[in-house]
Amino acid sequence: MEKRGPIQIILLSLVFITLVFIIFSYSRINFLTGFAVFQGGCANYINSAGNWELNNSLGLCGNSTGIYMNSSNVYFDCRNYKIVGNASRNAYGILVFGNLNNVSIDNCAIEGFNNAIFVGTGSNLKVKNTNAGAFGNCVVGNWTD
Repeated sequence: MEKRGPIQIILLSLVFITLVFIIFSYSRINFLTGFAVFQGGCANYINSAGNWELNNSLGLCGNSTGIYMNSSNVYFDCRNYKIVGNASRNAYGILVFGNLNNVSIDNCAIEGFNNAIFVGTGSNLKVKNTNAGAFGNCVVGNWTD
């Protein structure tokens, strides 16, 4: 086997890092500037704590929920993009599962769902700077501040 010198190792490392960057740049979720960024259609899942943001509007969601939140300690910023549904009775703009704590939803425009935001039980849920228009309820659920 041929021994590699330090320059070859550095070049191979740079090629590897470049490939990883390209893969994440074109994937559905980008990990840039400390945020996970949604770039696709509906039925997106937030399964871990952290800061999440939209990179563009989501919709028309059909019978699908726009964003499913499955984790506590989440800050979600729509950055004034829309999450748009088609009035499906079984879909939500944002569905916060289970007993979650410390969830913030900010700068969203949610429209066209039966319920814009549905929350299970939990504490410290904050919805700020958000327009939630729905055919049923704007925010539904049981939580404490």
